[in-house]
Amino acid sequence: MDKTYVDYLCSLSKLEFDEEEYDGLIAKLKLFSKYAEKLASIETENIEPLVNVNGTINVMRQDIVKPSLDRDIILGNAPEKMYGCIKVNKIIE
Repeated sequence: MDKTYVDYLCSLSKLEFDEEEYDGLIAKLKLFSKYAEKLASIETENIEPLVNVNGTINVMRQDIVKPSLDRDIILGNAPEKMYGCIKVNKIIE
């Protein structure tokens, strides 16, 4: 990890750093590189992929229709209604 390589990475990501930040960035990239090398050296040939850390299997329940609240009571509390539903403000253009 040298300044030339960090300059190259910064140009790719369109980031700019001052000299103090460069030194810290180079140190962090070196640590990350060492950690990546350590992970790459781990033997994983005969290891099964981990699907769930605690062994719990997702238990699905039957979808049973149950009585709900009365629509007129719910809509009675709504500040605005539209087509039998509660009208809310648009949040995505």
